[in-house]
Amino acid sequence: MEVDCSNVVGTSPVSELSVLLVSDSHYGLDQLDALSAIMENERIDLTLHSGDIIDLPMDDMHVAAEIEAERRQQVDTVISKLVACTKGAPVYYIPGNHDPISMFSEWSPLVGRTSMVHRSLHRIAPSLVVAGLGGSVPGYRDGKQVWNSVPYKTNEALQEDLEPMVEAICAERSSCDQTCLTPDDSVILMTHVGPDGFDTSLDRSCHGSPSHPVHGGSTYLGQAMGEATVRSHCFLNVHGHVHLGHGRSNTGDVSIINPGSLKEGRYGRMQLKRDDGAQWRVASIAFHTL
Repeated sequence: MEVDCSNVVGTSPVSELSVLLVSDSHYGLDQLDALSAIMENERIDLTLHSGDIIDLPMDDMHVAAEIEAERRQQVDTVISKLVACTKGAPVYYIPGNHDPISMFSEWSPLVGRTSMVHRSLHRIAPSLVVAGLGGSVPGYRDGKQVWNSVPYKTNEALQEDLEPMVEAICAERSSCDQTCLTPDDSVILMTHVGPDGFDTSLDRSCHGSPSHPVHGGSTYLGQAMGEATVRSHCFLNVHGHVHLGHGRSNTGDVSIINPGSLKEGRYGRMQLKRDDGAQWRVASIAFHTL
């Protein structure tokens, strides 16, 4: 699987990156303006947005072309504000289950310094790649479906798209070409839904309860994050979807991070570091409210 190198933070080696983590903005323009004020004197190298950029009803996805164009403009408005609030830092994003259905097929970003990374690999920096998969799966409580999903109607449907990416991440690497995964590359997996079975993917609010939560994650992703071959190449899964699942879980050396919903005033600040000859790692993560 080819690695897109069109939006790299820098061509020279870097050992530390400051990352803004946002998700589930749901077209919250007031919250974006508040975030911009906070970021005014902060240094951000890049932003990751884990989907649900705008707030479309899931039963109203297939619409006329002119309406789809209006929805695309809403997405571009949100992404433009993220670029502006970080003084031009690149933004990498994926669609959620409340975003235009066209984002799951053909989508060319109109905003400079941005990359839509659904079903693709993008080089962020030397030796650092982000792999993305948007969309949601049904949510279940006590084995009964309580949440609908877009575009994946089953966990198996999401697995069909995610499995080839996981295989590419774990494949033997011999190339030094930056358009391929190299032996030195560390991978961030950015998904809208998180791995099932982790606290970041469990809704214990009014939709569920502490003892009977809604499982909003992917069973396949949960299984993949437990495999040693995946953990040896992928050091971070950042996701969203479950608003009240904000926080951090771990499986081995892999961090599972959900920054929470920006629409509800939550976001994250993450420092990534790479020591000489070593893989990238999460040096620190802080969760904030507006």
